[in-house]
Amino acid sequence: MMTVILSSQVILKDVDSLLYVDTDVLFLRPMDDIWSLFKSFNSTQLAAMAPEHEVPKIGWYSRFARHPFYGVTGVNSGVMLMNLTRIRSTVFKVRSNTVEIPHSLVSRKSK
Repeated sequence: MMTVILSSQVILKDVDSLLYVDTDVLFLRPMDDIWSLFKSFNSTQLAAMAPEHEVPKIGWYSRFARHPFYGVTGVNSGVMLMNLTRIRSTVFKVRSNTVEIPHSLVSRKSK
């Protein structure tokens, strides 16, 4: 997925925002509902993803992952909202298989 984001600077240069969806996702409501979430982005948010699971004890990451993951439950990349204009204007440090995202870009919403 990071390859898509990094290469979006070249491939999708005329696209402002993107809704990425896995092929096994079924929408039960109009896609406009999720697309409208872009309106709630603040001025620094680049992308949005949902937690992998609501209950950490039974989530995949907390039970099986042997690699670092974000937060308590990890994130689900099956549906992602991405503001490509902001992503293109952000400087990411890339080394080998690691992408460093500046800490100031990572935000959590409290419940």
